[in-house]
Amino acid sequence: MKRVHTSLIGNALMVVGLVLSVSSLLIALLSQAEGSIFTDSWATGSVLGIFLGAFFWLMGAQLSGREKVCEKYYLLRFHQRHPHRRRHS
Repeated sequence: MKRVHTSLIGNALMVVGLVLSVSSLLIALLSQAEGSIFTDSWATGSVLGIFLGAFFWLMGAQLSGREKVCEKYYLLRFHQRHPHRRRHS
């Protein structure tokens, strides 16, 4: 049961981090428009919000056990399957 609770807390922190990062990014972009209601202090705070969102995301990934990044790029997989397909002319 403890593992289920930590996984749920980790997933919740990842969602909070994602929402915080995306909303901060939107505020930063909207503050650059001329007729916007957001001032320069909102833009500065939104940069801090982006970093806090990333921090919450990483904390949640650590708690839920998703801290390992799987690097499955298409080209790497393709060349590992067929390493000698290239012909040099």
